[in-house]
Amino acid sequence: MAIVKLGELVVGIRGTVGGVMFSANRQGNYCRVWSRGPAQMTEKQGVQRGYLGSHGNYWRALTQDQRDDWDTFAALPGQELENSLGEPYYICGFAWFCSYNNNNLRMGRARISDAPVVAVPGAPGLLKFEVHTDEALIQYATDHFVGFGCVVMIARARTSGVQVMSSGYRWIASIDSPGEDTQEFWTEFVEVFGMAQVGEKWFLWCAKQNSEGRMGAYRAKNYVTAD
Repeated sequence: MAIVKLGELVVGIRGTVGGVMFSANRQGNYCRVWSRGPAQMTEKQGVQRGYLGSHGNYWRALTQDQRDDWDTFAALPGQELENSLGEPYYICGFAWFCSYNNNNLRMGRARISDAPVVAVPGAPGLLKFEVHTDEALIQYATDHFVGFGCVVMIARARTSGVQVMSSGYRWIASIDSPGEDTQEFWTEFVEVFGMAQVGEKWFLWCAKQNSEGRMGAYRAKNYVTAD
């Protein structure tokens, strides 16, 4: 499905129509024939789809008051989202229920039934992000994530000239209340990306996650070069 923004004429389109994918980059709008990538579904992706398929039964088991509270939460100004054309939109309470419970299940936590009431966490204070040909890690102040989970996403630059990444991040790990000041995730990194090559540029997206599954402001680390 494509998203189209109408002006005097069509001024923007994102998505796929009839096998043609529409998008944009710094040079402007472009389109290309869509093709399925060669990679097989990873174990993480399979688990994620299993979570998504299970939420409906739990939603139906909620009381009507609980479902109404989720819908009220979804309509709050703070839940406004933005699509790829920069247009604001809202999703329903069930969608937020799925999103937050997905976050909790990925971190090994229990599902929640009630709509969120806890404040959104602040951005994490990261000190270091490193990718080597045999190691990937982040470092932060000791006890920084006590009471919070740590969500790590990483993107690989397609070309050496890229300085900032705004998309293409892939989930690497969700760590519940890490107490150490360093987290290594080489096994998870290799599962998603394979081995890092010398000279590749890597970008980090990291956020705190609270007990309700809400992720706060993220902290991005612009690129590190593998060595």
